[in-house]
Amino acid sequence: MIHQTSKLYALFKRYVKFTHRLFYKKIYVSGLENIPVGDPVIFGPNHQNALMDPLAVLLTTPLQPVFLARADIFKSSINRPVLRFLKILPVYRVRDGIKSLGNNDSTFNESIGVLEAKKQLALFPEARHHGQNFLLPLKKGIPRIALMAEEKHNFNLNLKIVPVGIHYSNYFGFKADIWVNYGKPILVDELKTSYAENPQQTHIILRDKIAEGIKPLMLNIEDTERYNETELLLNLEETVQNKKHTRDYLRSAQTFIRNLSDLSTEKKDTLLSDANLLLEKLKNLSLGPSDLSVSNKPRFLTYLELILGLPLCIAGYLPTRLFTVPPWFLYRNLKDRQFESSYKYMFMLLGAPVSYALFAFVISPLILSSDIWISILVFFALFFIGSYTLRYLNLLKTTWRYFLISRKITVLKVDINNLKSQLKISLSERQE
Repeated sequence: MIHQTSKLYALFKRYVKFTHRLFYKKIYVSGLENIPVGDPVIFGPNHQNALMDPLAVLLTTPLQPVFLARADIFKSSINRPVLRFLKILPVYRVRDGIKSLGNNDSTFNESIGVLEAKKQLALFPEARHHGQNFLLPLKKGIPRIALMAEEKHNFNLNLKIVPVGIHYSNYFGFKADIWVNYGKPILVDELKTSYAENPQQTHIILRDKIAEGIKPLMLNIEDTERYNETELLLNLEETVQNKKHTRDYLRSAQTFIRNLSDLSTEKKDTLLSDANLLLEKLKNLSLGPSDLSVSNKPRFLTYLELILGLPLCIAGYLPTRLFTVPPWFLYRNLKDRQFESSYKYMFMLLGAPVSYALFAFVISPLILSSDIWISILVFFALFFIGSYTLRYLNLLKTTWRYFLISRKITVLKVDINNLKSQLKISLSERQE
């Protein structure tokens, strides 16, 4: 049965978690106490970063949830047993063919079996990923499964839905930060009376409850028509930027978005209008909103690390480049750029042990010693050296980009400072 705890899966998950921690710089997790123990659970996360989102949920809990994923990845007969081992079930959509929708009955029945065994299910209620910080309208996948399961047991299953918010400091690069927040569980049995009176309306009620549960856990910019302008202001807000790469960053960014929304229509429109003008000027320089935060001058410690860390980066450069260069050729022409970090991580997950084994057991004995224990030590040391190499290269790239951007942005210094002052005054007046 797919929901049964697997020792082999647990062993593989440990390795995946190990490499995941090396891939990212910091992973901030909150709300684990909200995950019920001993009751069936459905996780409902927002979906912005392709395959990295399910990993964010899987690797921040000790559980083995069963995931539902789009059916097209199951087309290959080679993929099916692998995906089954990874506890993934297919969900068929209209684009897979009208006739294929009937296959969902089997998936839903198996999903209910997972819940009946008091295990965990996870699916993304938006039903597709997108690379911006707002929640798409939710589909009825979770409500359908949840209410089917509870109806089958006369609403005595004690099923709970746990909303999850995921946020990334950067979707595409190595050594980004992630925030994973687990919200208060939604009790499905509370909808028993509503479901008896109007099942269809209850699906909508539950869907809306899930949406309202997710929004406070993520960075949700609701003004999607002026999304870029809002993002630009966020990258200008000094209080938020000072907390970047800290646990408090997401909360600070959420507070800023709320404060901006609470401004009078006139003040908000003025700010966003001026932000739009600055965006146009940035666009003429081939820059975007996020480049404003990159333009912050590197600290002395950054330069010191670039000097002192160079020998370690050189030691790990070749073994690391062996598995970071191949995905570059793949993702540079991706139609959906949100898969970029997924490609990078998969090559690290599968390529790192091969590359490090080559250097540890073939090249290292020719340089250091033929002692097998030395080779084993080199093999494991390369994981940490390689992780630091990724950090170093990312730091070098950011520092170099600062010099490229700061020169361009100099011509906009007056516009940027004026908008910063205007933003600061507007927010301070609101607080008063």
